[in-house]
Amino acid sequence: MILSGCSAHRFECRQHGGEAVYEVTSNHFQVVGELPPADLQREVVKLERLWDAYSVFFNHEPTESSARLLVVMMAAGGSNEFIENTSGFMAGEDTPVLVTETLETSQQVLSSSAHELVHLVSQSWLRRQPRWFAEALAEYLGDAEFKSSDTVRFGRWRDSVSTTVVPLQALWRWKPRNADETRTLYFSAWAWLHYFANRDEARLRKLLVALQRPVPALEAFETVFPSKEWAALHDRVVAYVAAGRFSGWESRTRRTPEVSALRELSGSEVHLVRRLLFKKLREPKKAAGESALALELSVKPTPAAVAVAHIDDTVSGPERTDAVAPYRDSLEGALSWAAGKDLPLYERLAALQALRERAPDSLEALLAFAEIAQRLNDARGLEAAQRARALAPWSLRAALLDAGFLMHAGRCADAKLAVQAARAMASEMTGAERSVEQVEGQLPQCREAK
Repeated sequence: MILSGCSAHRFECRQHGGEAVYEVTSNHFQVVGELPPADLQREVVKLERLWDAYSVFFNHEPTESSARLLVVMMAAGGSNEFIENTSGFMAGEDTPVLVTETLETSQQVLSSSAHELVHLVSQSWLRRQPRWFAEALAEYLGDAEFKSSDTVRFGRWRDSVSTTVVPLQALWRWKPRNADETRTLYFSAWAWLHYFANRDEARLRKLLVALQRPVPALEAFETVFPSKEWAALHDRVVAYVAAGRFSGWESRTRRTPEVSALRELSGSEVHLVRRLLFKKLREPKKAAGESALALELSVKPTPAAVAVAHIDDTVSGPERTDAVAPYRDSLEGALSWAAGKDLPLYERLAALQALRERAPDSLEALLAFAEIAQRLNDARGLEAAQRARALAPWSLRAALLDAGFLMHAGRCADAKLAVQAARAMASEMTGAERSVEQVEGQLPQCREAK
């Protein structure tokens, strides 16, 4: 539902008529939200339990990382200012932000978050992912039901208005001509995966492994489900749906989520969150307006994050570099200063290296270092890019930088895998395909090192 006009809720700070906004961090998430404190903490625990369950499903070995995915949970109507739907990722080529909107019940909040989270982790953990399979995963794993404190069930049976199950050939084409055909494709994708998970789990596991290999997705699929079987498989899936109401897949939590205490954001911090979202939307004027409000509401002396944001939005050229220099002791100030295009590249790289030594797991510092190192043909950029990928496997920038350095090092097979990972991520990011194509176009010139 899209709200408009004066009735629309606005994600705002208290000083400007909004609700209290809190922040909670956990193993993998930094969550900012308008939910009541107890509800927000419960949602964060559920997100962590989902991450754990998805790690089991995709056979992904969980790793500790200081990089956390930012999730912004808004009250009903609040997301309309930033995204078209009630939940979605704002990414471009940068680290994504999940924006989700609270609906009528906590379960609905989680469902919208879970659907988008499946897209993110599957892009990161599956190199080859056809459209129908990506949507099948999101439909099946995005419907999460928490049965107990340690058990999550997925794939609850649904009585859909569309009971038509299309054959695999139609799913691979995925070309709906109208809303009815779109609904049929989504239902069919869900039905096929539900059948695989319930009746052919061993081969589903093999498929998840096959989609990690550097071969086309259809070829990988046919090694597990040969095309000569498709007609018979379709008959079995149709019969499965007709029989109705089968249980889904269950997963038990392997570890207790670590969730921080709540912290209420200041009005200034809320406007920095709004600024970040407008920057994701590539709306610099609105972003500058938010940094001005953050500056107006900030305590004195002005926090470095606020001052640097305002300088970045309002000053350019050498004047900007000079203006942020007093804040170089902060992470934000050091990153902003090193971004000064009026400075020599080697000087910027040295500043970023010093920052890496101070904050070795700063994703922003690693990415900035790798980008400049690539321009200077500095081999240290490979380690920085790969560390960034380890910290944030969802980062498209990290994957593309890694691919570039691997090609330069003559590790062509590894570079191809990095490009494939980037392409899987870019499939859900508006405008990102071109960047992948530019790097992918360099692969034919790569020569494997002896």
